[in-house]
This record gives sequence, C-alpha cells and structure tokens, in this order.
Amino acid sequence: MQAYLQAIGTAVPDHDIHQAFIDWARTRVDPAAAKLFDRMAARAGIRHRWSVLPRGDDGGSPVASGGFYAPGALPGTHQRMAIYAEAAPALALAAIESLAAKLPLDGITHLVVASCTGFVAPGIDQIIAARLGLATTVERLLVGFMGCYAAVVAVRSARHIVRSDPAARVLVVTVELSTLHLQDSDGIEPLLAMLQFGDGAAAALVTGSRAASRSAAPSRRPCPIRIT
Repeated sequence: MQAYLQAIGTAVPDHDIHQAFIDWARTRVDPAAAKLFDRMAARAGIRHRWSVLPRGDDGGSPVASGGFYAPGALPGTHQRMAIYAEAAPALALAAIESLAAKLPLDGITHLVVASCTGFVAPGIDQIIAARLGLATTVERLLVGFMGCYAAVVAVRSARHIVRSDPAARVLVVTVELSTLHLQDSDGIEPLLAMLQFGDGAAAALVTGSRAASRSAAPSRRPCPIRIT
C-alpha cells in the first residue's frame, strides 16, 4: 500500500514581529557583538515572522511598552498558556479551512495533531475535533513535545495508518506558537536562535489512494504527493 499527501493548507497570524524583535535583541547583546548580530540577522534571509501575541496598548510590538513582553518581569507559564489555549485551535482551524478550499474533507477517519509549544486540557486535538464537528468514531493522536521534527512524526504516523487501513482518510494538523516562549537572555546564540521561530499552522489530508475523493471535481483536485 502507498500513502498520498493530497494537499496542504497553511495559516499565519497577521502580527509581524520580526523587526521589533531585532530592534529589541540589539539592545541586549554586548556592544562588541552587535555588528555580528546584525550580520547574522541579515544573512538569515528572514523578512517576516508572525505572532499570535496581541499588539501593545499603542499598537506596538510585544516587546514595547504596554506589550506582552513589556520591560520588566516576563509573563509566567500560566499567562503564556492562556494565549495558547485560545490562539492555537483558532490558527489550526484556519489552516484546515485553507485545506478545505482545495479539496473535500468529508469522511475523515483519523485526526493527527502535532503541537510542541503549548499545552491545554482537554487536548488541542479534542478541541479541533469538536469545533470541526467530527464524528466521535474519529481516532485521534496528539504528538507533543518532540520539537522541530514533530510534523515529520505526524505525517509518518498518518502514513502508517493508511498503509494498515487503505480506506482511512487522515487529517494531519500542525500548529506551533513559538513566540510565546521569549526568554530573558542577552547571549547572542540564544537570541539568534529565537530569531528563527514564528507562529503558524498547516493542515494536510493523507489517504491510501491517489484520488482524494470521488466527489471532488477534476478542476479542484490537487496533485497528490506519494509519501515514501
């Protein structure tokens, strides 16, 4: 049996924090390292990083006065996870909506969700399933705390599912809110590491057949990718 990734839908928030973070980080590194930081930030080739964090009171960035990370004691885990509980399911559903615009998502049998940047109970997989109105017979798998390769594990799990059950239609969702985890650091290495991560979600349909759905109009059918 083969496994096919039929299409991918993505979603990002509308709050671009990239330049604000660079400006903030520059004030924290040793002056002797500022030129190195500037050079590395420029060579990263990153133009935008999106965040679910609310804009500050003045419409500014999360690290500005009145923002979530305003100067002073950084927010605790409770405050960060409160945002995750609201924003992560919403962003995941936006990615699923993007996927649904490309092909029908009828008859979902399995839901595989990967998210490593937050925790909420009931699990984000349960929240997504409930908001989508999925049948109670849909089997769920939550992949958490595996880091950068969690999405690979999610797709790999979907591949195993459809290879053992050719009729399965697996909805795979990944959502990460990395900007919830800003740390109080003045080291150039951790600041450059934080520079790479933003918030976003993706959704995909994995099936055991090349055709996503018999009911899909030919003009709407994306080109599936075989998962090897």
